[in-house]
Amino acid sequence: MGHQTAAALNNILPILIDSRRGYEMALNLVEDDYVHKAKFAKKLAERQAMILEYQAHVRLQGEEPKDEGGPLGSLHRMLTGMSANFGSEEKTALKAIDDGEAFLVQACETELEKDDVDDIGRGLLKQALSSAKSGEAYADEKA
Repeated sequence: MGHQTAAALNNILPILIDSRRGYEMALNLVEDDYVHKAKFAKKLAERQAMILEYQAHVRLQGEEPKDEGGPLGSLHRMLTGMSANFGSEEKTALKAIDDGEAFLVQACETELEKDDVDDIGRGLLKQALSSAKSGEAYADEKA
């Protein structure tokens, strides 16, 4: 079960890393909006903590954790940066967060369908799923 758990968590790690970077970008886009800025800073810290937890559990399984985001995340941030030049920075940030969180929700749900993830790994996946759903709900509500 160790290898399968590590693989499931390693499938989510690049998305969490991209999500953390996305919240960093969102913070920069909404420099003067202290309400969004506080929420984004909280989510950024939450994602960083999750990344560290995921990496630690992957190591406990005897595997090497991923430590970089994915190419889709990089592309998404690049397009978000370009979009911010042509519209509301707040709306751009919220749309980017909504898209990223929806992608994380889908990925977590896929990994949770697997039977060979240990209880701790399953708990970590549920934690990321819950966080992504709350981030998506916030973005939907404020957009």
